[in-house]
Amino acid sequence: MRINALHEDKQVPMCLLNFKHNERYGYTNRSGEVVVDPIFDWAGEFACGVAVVIKSRESGVISLLTEDGQEVQTERDFALLKYRFTYGRLAVKDAETKGCGYIGTDGRVIIEPQFDRAGSFDSRGASVRSPWREFRRVNFEGKLQGGTFIHILPFFATSKASGAKIGMTPISYVPIDATGHRIGLDVYRSVYNENEGLIPVKFTHHEIGWIDLQANEIQRFKGKEIASRFQGGMIAAKADNKWGLMDKDAHWRIEPRFDILFPLGFDLYAAGQIRPDKVANLKLTNAQGQFVSDECFSEMFDFHDGVALVTRFQDEDRKVVENNYIDLRGNPLLPTWWS
Repeated sequence: MRINALHEDKQVPMCLLNFKHNERYGYTNRSGEVVVDPIFDWAGEFACGVAVVIKSRESGVISLLTEDGQEVQTERDFALLKYRFTYGRLAVKDAETKGCGYIGTDGRVIIEPQFDRAGSFDSRGASVRSPWREFRRVNFEGKLQGGTFIHILPFFATSKASGAKIGMTPISYVPIDATGHRIGLDVYRSVYNENEGLIPVKFTHHEIGWIDLQANEIQRFKGKEIASRFQGGMIAAKADNKWGLMDKDAHWRIEPRFDILFPLGFDLYAAGQIRPDKVANLKLTNAQGQFVSDECFSEMFDFHDGVALVTRFQDEDRKVVENNYIDLRGNPLLPTWWS
């Protein structure tokens, strides 16, 4: 079915951006030109060539929108569970049975709704929770793999390993591979995402570092916080209450000076300070600690297709949040921010 609000005189570009106007959602291109008028009660980000939209918030039923303006009905009624497709799959909740499963970009069921909870797919599978509250990994066909855990931390898109919780004590996290099998015998305070062959961990409350994919200890040093993944051979770590960047030999490449520092992809970071009113002032920063632009934001998210969602507070009470997108140079893409 053709979306009537699609501007027929415009060629729909790849990766449209969602926006909100008068409590309704639509899409623009990367130049800020409206391509799909705001006719939806909710609209998500484009990924894998489609976006998730909701026409009526009252019903809560999702449908799909292609980049050429075609609406795709799902095989049956599903409620929103995850905001965007990853690796051609979207986690959804059956509107009738409340079970969670996965559909493809054509709206058809790929993995039958049967789980209590379903996470987004990464490059090697997904993490789900059974009706018995056990977390496990599934492959692309939905086959359960590996062991059961109290919780599994989300995998980074291309991670070969992440962390899983096996007990209720502070020291109760173990590394697991993408098939849900435990790596090594040691237990940690926290385990994060493998990237570039290394897994950041908290050994104790006062010690951080990283291990390899065989759970061999590579680096251990004093500290309380470490970023969730390596990026470009470096990782953010915290010392003396400030964040800096370390290389794989645990040498500081950027001395700790930021209140906040975390990776966004493309060797770019969100970095900045916390103002006296507790609001973050974040800027897009390169791996040398140099600000890419002077634009400030309250929150920044990972880049996808060279575009990242950013937010800022519109008022001093921090009750109204405005949204926009930036490119790899930190330039806002939409001429008008939306809330």
